[in-house]
Amino acid sequence: MFNRTIITASTLLVTTLASADIGFPTAIETSRAANPADYTLLQIELRERNGNLNYESDSFSPDAVMEFEVRINPETGEITQTELQTADLSDQADAAAVLARWDEVLIDFTDALDSVTGVDPEAAPFKLQLDVEDGIVVYQIEVTNVDNQEVKYYVNAGNGVIHDNNDGDDNETAPNDAFTMAIAIASKATGATPLEAEAENQGATDHIEVMLYDEVVGNVIEMDISVSTGEILSTQTYEPGPSQLERILEILAALPKATVSFGDALMIASDAFPGSATHEIELRYEDAGLRYEVELILDMMEVEVHVDAGTGGAVPANSTMPLFGDFNLDGTVGITDLLEIITMWNSINPEYDINHDGTVGVGDLLVLIENWG
Repeated sequence: MFNRTIITASTLLVTTLASADIGFPTAIETSRAANPADYTLLQIELRERNGNLNYESDSFSPDAVMEFEVRINPETGEITQTELQTADLSDQADAAAVLARWDEVLIDFTDALDSVTGVDPEAAPFKLQLDVEDGIVVYQIEVTNVDNQEVKYYVNAGNGVIHDNNDGDDNETAPNDAFTMAIAIASKATGATPLEAEAENQGATDHIEVMLYDEVVGNVIEMDISVSTGEILSTQTYEPGPSQLERILEILAALPKATVSFGDALMIASDAFPGSATHEIELRYEDAGLRYEVELILDMMEVEVHVDAGTGGAVPANSTMPLFGDFNLDGTVGITDLLEIITMWNSINPEYDINHDGTVGVGDLLVLIENWG
């Protein structure tokens, strides 16, 4: 998915970038100098934790099992913390994929940054990462632009070319009438309340995955509906976790006051961005009330539109930087989240299955611990 993903940046992120004195090249050099021998730098980002701003770098051993983290004061360049630990399983897999093809990495982080600033001179980077995307080793460069938007660039690690085609996940879109059809079919088949629908183009059949909540049984249902035929391809049922259930009950409590349907919200969002295609629509309850969050793809960019479920008005989409393991969405990973993952242990629940291995287990716990605090 070599696209530029654009969303509105948070005030915290903009402030964070403005307060950094040393640049990424210096932070990269400092990180590498501190690394154990034979460790390879694969990620570095400017991050705020509990009010403290640091560059945080992650380097991996040749077998991708061990991870060495360096934290650097962005004002002085001083190393504030180092830690050697066993990498969580998902990070091991990602690191191993890159290290196995290291001979294809012909440019450095700073070269990739130069490629981005060549097309976006006002870009302020906050995260750089080596990864394998669509079969190519790339640098993922995340920046804020002059409009305070977060933009993600994919730079070929072999030649420095920015990939700006519309492959991968961005092809996972469907017409609005297909979404409306799939939601109607899933609702009728289950008698449950629809909460979310997402286009999936993986495999032989394009389909829309509809998530619903069965108020009678108290289970979440995920149903795949064929885009072309309306056939029910698969159904999965699971028990929601505590925070997940709390959010669902908030939605259900507010739903009687909603005057806007899923179909209405899809039309409103699409009208706001003519020529776009829909990837996902989700009902959420926030401080501002019940709303639909619609993800669109437009000219190789991801655009998010929030539609008020009561008035139909489109509202600005604020940026949220995902923190894996923060199940109750309070901004930190702590004891409540730990208790939740223990409650969901060995269950099948995509929300708690952070590393996407099919069940909630050790790999997910390791990610939660990594993001603790």
